[in-house]
Amino acid sequence: MNALRGREDRQPSILEVLAYETGDLIVRDDGYFEPSDEFSDYLTRVSQAWPTAYALARRVCIRNLAEGRLQASLQPLAALLLSGDISKPRSKPGHGSKTWFRDLLIVRGVSSTARYGISPTRNDASAANSGCDLVVEAFNRAGRRDAPTYQTVRKVWDR
Repeated sequence: MNALRGREDRQPSILEVLAYETGDLIVRDDGYFEPSDEFSDYLTRVSQAWPTAYALARRVCIRNLAEGRLQASLQPLAALLLSGDISKPRSKPGHGSKTWFRDLLIVRGVSSTARYGISPTRNDASAANSGCDLVVEAFNRAGRRDAPTYQTVRKVWDR
């Protein structure tokens, strides 16, 4: 079963870090993934077009199937993966802006924090405790050299 756990030295994707930070994806000590129902639905939708989401969806389903604990919200996604109805999407160079996926993650991350009563933005003089601040922290924890600043995240959110 250790082979199914993945490489321990692997860097998590920004999507994973945002999901962990917002509580949409919990990883138990034994490696079992526990996604929220909403996040399972989200992965099912975006994994068909986004390679990063596909890789995370596949890893979550494989790990949970190996443990014999695939929750109901993941069953439709696992069925699509196993049947081959979802295959790894190709990156399409030149489609959309360079920051489209980053911006999608920003909007998703900030909107997720609102479910917990966290204000999406803050006054510049206030302490760094808004949804935008949490998204910046998630990008930084993912080790991204191109992590956005609070101002960048705020501009994306305000669009």
